[in-house]
Amino acid sequence: MSQKGIVFLTAIIISFQLNAQDSIKFVLVQTIPNAAGNDIVLADFNIDGNVDAFVANGKSNEPLSSKLWINDRTGHFTDSQHDFGEAKSWSAAYGDVTGSGFIDLFIANGDWKNGDSSRLWINNGHGQFTCSANKFGKANSSCAVLGDLNGDGALDIFIANHPYSNGKGGEDEVWFNDGKGNFTNSGQKLGRSDAARRVKLADVNGDGSLDALVLNGDTNRIWFNNGKGQFLESRQNIGVGENIDLAVCDIDNDGDQDIIIVKGAWGKKPKGIEMWINDGKGNISKSQSIGDYDGYGIAVDDFNKDQYLGLVVANGPNQPNQIFLNDKHGHFYDSKIDIGSGGNKVAVCDLNHDNLLDLVIVGNENTKVYLQIISK
Repeated sequence: MSQKGIVFLTAIIISFQLNAQDSIKFVLVQTIPNAAGNDIVLADFNIDGNVDAFVANGKSNEPLSSKLWINDRTGHFTDSQHDFGEAKSWSAAYGDVTGSGFIDLFIANGDWKNGDSSRLWINNGHGQFTCSANKFGKANSSCAVLGDLNGDGALDIFIANHPYSNGKGGEDEVWFNDGKGNFTNSGQKLGRSDAARRVKLADVNGDGSLDALVLNGDTNRIWFNNGKGQFLESRQNIGVGENIDLAVCDIDNDGDQDIIIVKGAWGKKPKGIEMWINDGKGNISKSQSIGDYDGYGIAVDDFNKDQYLGLVVANGPNQPNQIFLNDKHGHFYDSKIDIGSGGNKVAVCDLNHDNLLDLVIVGNENTKVYLQIISK
């Protein structure tokens, strides 16, 4: 390409980035005091047509009460005052596990020394929850996710665990649902004493079954599902380091599920974001590394309605959170859009019915609600 052509192309890219920044803006509309928020999920829990927020709370040395926050339709939240008990809760998953049509909650709890039991909470349809009689044993659970793992139409549970302080335990577990919300342990003990951080389900190899992608504090693992909820490790290398959160989505619009990993928490290296591209058969290769901060949380969506997914990343304390937009070729650039600094996890949804995507960022001291506006 000629020098003139390069200059012209560069000008187009710069113009596109400036236009994206000018047209998207987020306004902080609410700061909710909240201690040690480790995860957030957004869903309409009380069936009123508005998306509510559930925050899983807990410290390594202190059990806390998790919180359900009710949306008033404008993107403003109030405490439901629901009592979920106290625990060291690290993540939450949601879905209709009983077939009632209402959204239930599964809270992954853990304890470094003695372990704890995760809890399933059944929704009565009005956002009131009853703790299920299911017993999930004791473990130091980091994260859980719901999905139909054995093809029977019911939501099962994949639980990613962390070893105890003595280094023992930490194998991941699969629990099968009978369709009525009664769960039994499949007996699988997946992995070794990995320091699990996060798990997602997706059909990685295109066989129609949900596979499990588990982020660990060292080696990440992809577990292929045989369609009956039995998992076999793929043994692919998809990055090392202090891996904290991931998104599974189609980065390059080729119809298969790619992987985005944020890492570098607690000052460890490497930092930032890694893009891993799928060839459609479950073979994963790294395509891009971006960002220079300690990555704690990630969510993906089409923020500027260009039919390509963008990223929002919650970074470490006193580090700016970021929105990365897609150049329509599967590569991402920092939009420089201001969404504050610091957070543990982030979730995306239209909170106030204006057809624009909003953000909720949960952290150690508060939960922040950002509404998107169109900048003139």
